[in-house]
Amino acid sequence: MAQANHRAAHTTVAGIVITVFVASIIILCWSNLAVQGSSAARDATGTLSKVSSGLTHYDPLNSSKGPNTSYWTFDGDAPEEGGTYSYNENSSGLYIGVASPAPNTWAGFYAASPDTPVLLFHTQLTLLYPSLPASSPSNYFDTGMYVQTSNGSINYVTCFGETSSSSPTYTWGLEYSTGSTEEATTFTTLWSQSYPISNTADLVQNCTIVTNGNNLLQLYMNGNLVYSSESANLQIPAPFNVYLEVETTSQTMLYGKYLDFYDTAGPTLSVENVPSGDTVEIVSGSGTVLASSTNTASSSATVSLPIAKYDLPLSASIKVLSGSTVLASTTSKTTIWGGDVYQFNGLSTTTSSTVTTTTSPSTTSTTTSTTSTTTTTMTTSTTTTVTSTSSSTSTLTVNSELTTGSSLTGMYTVLSQGSQTVSSGFTPIGFSVTNDETYSVTVDNYGNYYFDYWLASGSTNPTISITPSTSETLTAVYCTGSCPPPSTPLGDSVISVTTVNSTGTSISGYYIGLYQNGALINSCYSQCSFTVNNGQTYQVVAESYGSETFSYWQNNGATGPETVVVPSGSATISLTAVYSP
Repeated sequence: MAQANHRAAHTTVAGIVITVFVASIIILCWSNLAVQGSSAARDATGTLSKVSSGLTHYDPLNSSKGPNTSYWTFDGDAPEEGGTYSYNENSSGLYIGVASPAPNTWAGFYAASPDTPVLLFHTQLTLLYPSLPASSPSNYFDTGMYVQTSNGSINYVTCFGETSSSSPTYTWGLEYSTGSTEEATTFTTLWSQSYPISNTADLVQNCTIVTNGNNLLQLYMNGNLVYSSESANLQIPAPFNVYLEVETTSQTMLYGKYLDFYDTAGPTLSVENVPSGDTVEIVSGSGTVLASSTNTASSSATVSLPIAKYDLPLSASIKVLSGSTVLASTTSKTTIWGGDVYQFNGLSTTTSSTVTTTTSPSTTSTTTSTTSTTTTTMTTSTTTTVTSTSSSTSTLTVNSELTTGSSLTGMYTVLSQGSQTVSSGFTPIGFSVTNDETYSVTVDNYGNYYFDYWLASGSTNPTISITPSTSETLTAVYCTGSCPPPSTPLGDSVISVTTVNSTGTSISGYYIGLYQNGALINSCYSQCSFTVNNGQTYQVVAESYGSETFSYWQNNGATGPETVVVPSGSATISLTAVYSP
């Protein structure tokens, strides 16, 4: 840690001695004033704490148990038109197949996601056929990931692969379409790239679409930004559905292959409270800087690093640097998703003002004769020190979820004090707040999502008052359509988490995540606890940090997430995470 050197500036008034012989006594008084100036020392170390996770849903699409039908809905127009279809999932991927009922007739089949208002969507697409057998009329086959509005209109953007029986090439592209509630009627190709059918290296593409459904649209193909616009007029209001879909005019069953699906709250990693002039880096385990951004503002601010081009999650470290000095860093194996939010917390900075006043009334008596000389001096000092220390701050995180427990993001949230708005944004969001001050948090409805209640208190008022003394998390629960009252008691049970090392010695400060249905709903740092709903199921995850690696749960030996089934009655459920070494 950098040392601050304080140096006092002294003003000295030279002593004045007036000597009067023959028993003359002169009393001389003066004041000597020394002032130590005000100074502020900035610490060279700090911490990075995770405020919220950007991950909304992740499905590797390679389960030997088959597709996750609790998440994906399989449907299409092939059954209505008399076409045939098929879908299955195994360790090599999700396969969706379709065959047309007649020549020149398009038929399609898809896997559709639930509604989600997030910004980034990713999957790996494989075009299994660089060309189709010659036919008359020509046959066509498309596979793609479609991001479509869920308001009923068939307005979408799609990353697609296409081949035919009449072309010496296959094509990857980005298409924008609008339509009615029955079908798409306009089709605009925004980007495309063709490859000769002899080229098999480009039949697999990692496709990432970033869009807000309004003006923003970006497409990454295998990590390369091939299309970007911030002035589009998309008319695709959130929330969205994602479709993994195949379409063909061929009467032979043709398949699309899909892997590694995820959607996240955004395309960036954000770090709050970064001091002016400092830099945030994401660094791989080998030391490669994957992304970097500097706070160019005149005061502390949020710094965002673009990571959409990478196949997420990244396993890397996040660092805050002042020049070449590392102020804070996570471990090299931190799991990073788009939309993750961290906060930099420097060690406490104290501003001290010290005023030292020295008053020296001096009495000097000098008598000179041939026989004796007498000198007397008296000095008194009074020192007054005034020290002021800046108030400490914490992070107030606001999440949102559905009454089913599924994650919900993108709900507009306002933080205020009295009648003044302090900050605002979209869930999940972390606000920097001053400890022991009172704030109000208000969440809005959006589209078909209506605020129902606050998870911890059960309050049905969308505005809640809070006076934090440490970092806290609020979760707003939404329903679709009419909102029935909560069916289970709220906040009746507690999950308490402690952490120990391999010798059984208590250790603290380790990140603990509380999940439900695969979505992060709360977090804390050990030793800590969560208030949870009776009769529901949760997953608890203990993260590694520094030299301590999570090993297992002492309760049952589980080495991954700990599943907790909360009983219907009030209970305290104690968990112990064991770390090594």
